[in-house]
Amino acid sequence: MAFNTGNPIGSKDPRDLADNAVNFDDALNTTSPSWRDRFGLMRKSWAGLESEFYAWLADQGFESSILTYVDGSPLAVQRPTQLIQRAGSPGLLFSVRLPASFPVTLSGSWAAAQPLLTVRADNALRSELASSVGASMIGRGAGTVDAELSALEQADEVLSGRIDNLPPVNQSQPLMSRSSRALSIGQGVVILGDSISAGAYFGNAYTNGWPYLLAKAINYQFGAQHVGVLPMDSLYNVVASYNTDQLHAVTWVGNWGTRTASPAPYDFPVGNVGLAAGDAVNGKTVVSSSPGAYVEIVVPSINGLANIYFVGRPDGGKFDVTVNGTAQAQLDTFLATKTYNRTRTITLPDNGQGEVTIRLTKADSSPTELQSVVRYIKAAGDQFAHFQTMNVCNYSVSGRQLARMSEQAIITATNCACLILALGYNDRFAESDETYYAEYLQRVEWLIHYANINQCLVVVADFAWYSPKTARVRAQLKRIAAQTNGIYIPFPDKFYPDGTIVTDTSPASSAFVSDLRLFADNAHPNFKGNELIFSQIASALGLSITSRRDALNNDLPFPLKLQGTLRNKAGAVSTIKRVDGGVLYNLGITEAGGGTIAAGTLALAATPARFGSVALRKSVNINSVAGTAIGSYTSTEENGVVNATISTAAEISTSYQVATK
Repeated sequence: MAFNTGNPIGSKDPRDLADNAVNFDDALNTTSPSWRDRFGLMRKSWAGLESEFYAWLADQGFESSILTYVDGSPLAVQRPTQLIQRAGSPGLLFSVRLPASFPVTLSGSWAAAQPLLTVRADNALRSELASSVGASMIGRGAGTVDAELSALEQADEVLSGRIDNLPPVNQSQPLMSRSSRALSIGQGVVILGDSISAGAYFGNAYTNGWPYLLAKAINYQFGAQHVGVLPMDSLYNVVASYNTDQLHAVTWVGNWGTRTASPAPYDFPVGNVGLAAGDAVNGKTVVSSSPGAYVEIVVPSINGLANIYFVGRPDGGKFDVTVNGTAQAQLDTFLATKTYNRTRTITLPDNGQGEVTIRLTKADSSPTELQSVVRYIKAAGDQFAHFQTMNVCNYSVSGRQLARMSEQAIITATNCACLILALGYNDRFAESDETYYAEYLQRVEWLIHYANINQCLVVVADFAWYSPKTARVRAQLKRIAAQTNGIYIPFPDKFYPDGTIVTDTSPASSAFVSDLRLFADNAHPNFKGNELIFSQIASALGLSITSRRDALNNDLPFPLKLQGTLRNKAGAVSTIKRVDGGVLYNLGITEAGGGTIAAGTLALAATPARFGSVALRKSVNINSVAGTAIGSYTSTEENGVVNATISTAAEISTSYQVATK
């Protein structure tokens, strides 16, 4: 029984203390939504506060627990407020898209379930943005977001009218107008090609292959210094001069699956290609589960960083990584969801003699899946100078077909400043196979769609040598260029402007070989054919350099191969560089450990074969620095050797030019 004395707050009357105890018990423990205090006022009970709070949460769409969607298992959703999380994708929440009739049962197929769902991880933000001062959250004053959007739409109409009256931007230099995209996405120019672009019959790829020549021209145009993405496969030919050695030398040791039948070092793993390559943008992966198996990559010390491409997978294993014999952090390919086109960046210090050796060694028996390309980029540079981020990514592989590319691979490839589509020769099955043609058309649609979304410049290099202009494949290649506002280069028409259609015959008797002398066989251009391809593409892109000669003369300095115990000075790499009328040498050489170079006549350095053939004049006493005479310069068609007569010297630091014959 309550006393209800009416005494003021602070009363020490025992009757008030008794009333307070009863009231406190009632406020906390009653199931009623309210209670009456000792002054006769109604108060919210704890149960009442909880009830109101839960009602507010329900109004906000809050659920205390999250449903988990597991691929392969149906899931019943009872209420529109229930949130759903897909197993393996933490942090991303969904709810059933409204209107819907509940309960809603999601099948075990994510492809079927996803269209029924909408992302719901932003309820609080939605509420704040919808408020009367929502515009203040986006820096647009104190009004509503709706009012600000209306104002922007009106301004857009005015601006669009002005833009429509402007002439096209950089019509003569289309690549320049897209170059800023290279800064945010890391891919400048992407090449999607087959063996014609991957290196077949190039000979020395670094000086002859059209993708390499294009990289040199783009470096010059944009002030960049990147080798770019290179295929790992060097291609064999029974004619030795047509063997294609990539810039880097790649050796596969141990069990990497079936190898090509070519002799070493051209016996690379066949790997997974076509549809089996999944979403790999380069169109090929190689897998090993054998502990101790390794791949070794030896590359000239031109760039300071390398990106190793791999596939992250739930059963992925590990690689032990060494650079010039020094252990680096392991490369762990484990990932909860299989994901292609992942990269690991490795620093590339010079080994002291002009090269870097990377070795990836299997550390366990779990499968590790590599993508058979490596990207080489300059280590330092202004991150805001997007010109300097431009690099050429050659994602070409022998036998590649556009009809066998996945949608995700096409999305990745078109996320660039410029895409050079050099596929089509191997898609000739589309001319007679309706099923194949349907698959080819689907890829064409994807490519057009995503190229337009990503706003990349598309250059279509039509290499369908033996097809008339009306052929299905050539018509679709032309359509890709037209519907992306891109550039179409019909190479068959360049060879025979009168419309002559060459018959595809045996390699030796093709008119491309016997008459034009631009091809090595019926499918693959030789080094002169590659120069023509480079010239046409470079001109279409608006580049300043459009000839092989100019591309080589404006290339990056190439590291010399130092001899014996000689080493490059700390922070320096001795190089050779083509210039008009000769070559320029830059030498910074010391003895291993920093000791004095021995007196006498000795070979200092050799020009690596990948620098290409160069015939130089013999020279005597070209330069004299700190008691060191650089003299008796000798050369052969393949390699030049720098000889020196040493009296006494701790190091050699000099630059000089030698004329060509």
